[in-house]
Amino acid sequence: EVLEHLLSANRLPISDLPHDLGMFTLAFDGEALAGSAGVQVLGSCALLRSVAVYDAYRSHGLGRQLVEAALTTARDVGVREVWLITESADRYFETFGFERVPRDAAPPDIAETPQFAGLCPGSAVVMKLLVTNG
Repeated sequence: EVLEHLLSANRLPISDLPHDLGMFTLAFDGEALAGSAGVQVLGSCALLRSVAVYDAYRSHGLGRQLVEAALTTARDVGVREVWLITESADRYFETFGFERVPRDAAPPDIAETPQFAGLCPGSAVVMKLLVTNG
């Protein structure tokens, strides 16, 4: 419920959130949720999703820590490619090494996720990062 509030406040989809948030990293300030980042593993690929930080916690590196933790999680479970779709943060994700790719370049497992199939508009930027273990 607190995660849904954070994502809604940042205009991110919540209808397709998994019931098990084991692949999500959540940052708290005491009992208050400050930010989130998650990976949805789909075979050898993963979708980076739900990257959000409340305004009061921005500009302190929390978002970067959350994304790096999510990428480490993906790497630890053997993911080779991490994909994302964004309407406004493409330049931010480029700082992690993500590259813009055509929407139709996404593998079927990624393309069939609710985010790609319709929750995010066709005008959203699709990005990919190759990850390696070690």
